[in-house]
Amino acid sequence: MIRFYFFIFLILALNVSAQSNHQTANKVSILPEKKIELFDGKGLSDWTFVTTDPKVILDSVWSVNKGVVECQGKPNGYIRTVLSYHDYQLHLEWCFPTGPGNSGVFLHSNGPDKVWPNCFEVQLLSGKAGDIRCNGGSLVQELTTDSPKAVPHSQSSTEKPVGEWNSCDVVCRGNTITVRINSVLQNQVTRTSANSGSIALQAEGKLVEFRNLYLEPLPLK
Repeated sequence: MIRFYFFIFLILALNVSAQSNHQTANKVSILPEKKIELFDGKGLSDWTFVTTDPKVILDSVWSVNKGVVECQGKPNGYIRTVLSYHDYQLHLEWCFPTGPGNSGVFLHSNGPDKVWPNCFEVQLLSGKAGDIRCNGGSLVQELTTDSPKAVPHSQSSTEKPVGEWNSCDVVCRGNTITVRINSVLQNQVTRTSANSGSIALQAEGKLVEFRNLYLEPLPLK
């Protein structure tokens, strides 16, 4: 009798495991085949709001004004795309209108929504734009013992003066991420521990604005 119940338990456990694996395997990641506007200039219905304070509502931190996404910066958190993407070119523009600021763009964000998630962060912190931080245990080939969590940008800063708009262009191809700030190559990391996921914009202490967020297909090699 004990063997019989153990056999039934084993079948049920394997069935639950199979269902779990099936659901994980079926998580959809989109390969852009044409230009995808991540922001329609009107609202944030295609984004998920995550913050450290569950009492805070989206509209008190993130808002849309004349085609620009404005983030108050507090409390810490982010908005992420509802959908996941892989192998793409990402373009966005950002501005710190009131003084030096801090923000970032999360790539291949996966796992539980928390501050901060498992992702690769393209740093937008004033003076460090183009650094790539590995958050939540994510890994890249270029991490060193001297810099175990971030890969610094490679050129002198190409950021524009505070109050002006900057551009960030990212290429995600397989397990490689390449970053250009104002059209200048600033970073490339390889052998990333993830190659797909949501894209997110970070709130971290300072007022920041975003515009012209879109994805494009990768050019053929």
